[in-house]
Amino acid sequence: MINQVTGGSFGELVENARSACRGGPMVNAILSVDLPFPLLNDHFIQGYLKRAEDWQNKTRPPALYINHGEYMHRHGDALEYLAEELKAKPTGNRACVILIDTKDLIGSADEPRPSFLLLQAGFDERQHGKLHLTAYYRALEVSGFLPINLAELALVASNLRMRISSISSLSLVIHAFRAYAAAGFTRLERPKLDSLTTGEINGLVRARDVAEIGGLLAEKLRPTTVVELGGISMLRTELEASGWCSREALDYLDKAISALTQLREARRSGSHARSLAELHEDAVGAIEASLEAMRRQEDAAG
Repeated sequence: MINQVTGGSFGELVENARSACRGGPMVNAILSVDLPFPLLNDHFIQGYLKRAEDWQNKTRPPALYINHGEYMHRHGDALEYLAEELKAKPTGNRACVILIDTKDLIGSADEPRPSFLLLQAGFDERQHGKLHLTAYYRALEVSGFLPINLAELALVASNLRMRISSISSLSLVIHAFRAYAAAGFTRLERPKLDSLTTGEINGLVRARDVAEIGGLLAEKLRPTTVVELGGISMLRTELEASGWCSREALDYLDKAISALTQLREARRSGSHARSLAELHEDAVGAIEASLEAMRRQEDAAG
């Protein structure tokens, strides 16, 4: 069965995709939209351009576990290749960028790999002004990720238009093996806690900045496909060394780290394992209890 979703604009396509996934994931989803240039003036897309640029950057930004640009350009400038191929053979079938191959997946368990697998560009013999872009995703999260994906594809199409002046419109088709909605998903962005140095964490602890520590831990609670333990483990070590954090708060952090460790192992055995939600809830509950113990301690200290 093919599940088709269309829209008259980028924003409408996203809303329609979210609606289509409310009853559960869609297998073999096809999303499509036809639009005139310019694309980057679209108000909906403009809200996602900065993150899309990070995902398209040839060098992965430190705040992301992976990005698409590092895969697209690892064998050379992918956009230059697409443009030159389209100029030489406008109706050919080799203007393709393949982001990953089987070797990238074998043995990867649940380590981050792009869901964006393939991009193809071309022209119809009857409509040389219309750029056709076809993208294939092994999985497509529509609540938060799809808008970024669309902004990325708008950037790619706009780049090609700068190189090929005859392009006047875009016909975009996205094929997804599985499209699903997961509100609050972190979109493979690293929580700030996991990006801090030991010195920065030590500074927060020495300042007894419970509000900032709480914000860092709250961000850590969001669902994600990648489970890092370095930041929270370092925080726990610094809190114990400080001498001001209560044993109750430390014990709850230990429970959270244990749940996250089990969650990381469970993710390696399958992204849709039944235990994932339960382990995430265990970690959430333990972190919230630890924060509550810290706040009570601070209130008692005045």
